[in-house]
Amino acid sequence: MREAHLRCTHCQSEYLLTSLVQRCQRCGEPVEVKGRVDGARVRPERGSLLERFADFLPFDDLDSSLSLGEGGTPLIRSRQLESLVKVGELHLKVEGLNPTGSFKDRGTIAGVTWARQQGVRKIGTVDRKSTRLNSSH
Repeated sequence: MREAHLRCTHCQSEYLLTSLVQRCQRCGEPVEVKGRVDGARVRPERGSLLERFADFLPFDDLDSSLSLGEGGTPLIRSRQLESLVKVGELHLKVEGLNPTGSFKDRGTIAGVTWARQQGVRKIGTVDRKSTRLNSSH
C-alpha cells in the first residue's frame, strides 16, 4: 500500500500520511490509514510479521531489529463455540502469546516503524488515569 493517507473514522476528513495526526482536527475522532492494496498479498515465505505483510503497509523500510517476535500466534479450534453459535468451524486467535501478551503488539511494530521513518526519535504513551507520560527512545 504505497499510496496511503489518513482518514477520520467518523467524519471522513483526510490528512497526509506524513502529518502525524492521530485524531481528526475537525471532530476529534481517531484517524486510520487508508490506501489501495490492489495486487497485495501475504508472503508466508518471509520471516517477520512486517515482512509477511509488507505489501499492505504504507512504508518500505522494514527494520527487523525493532521486532519482539510479534505475530505468528496460533489458531485454536473451538468446537463448543461452533455448537453454540451454529457455525461450521470456528477458530480463535491466541493473541496472548504475543511478546507483551496483547494483540496491540501487531499494530505497535507497524506504528513504531512508520514513526521512525517520519523522523520521530521518541515515542511515548499517556496513562489517562494518572496523566503520567511513559516514554522510550
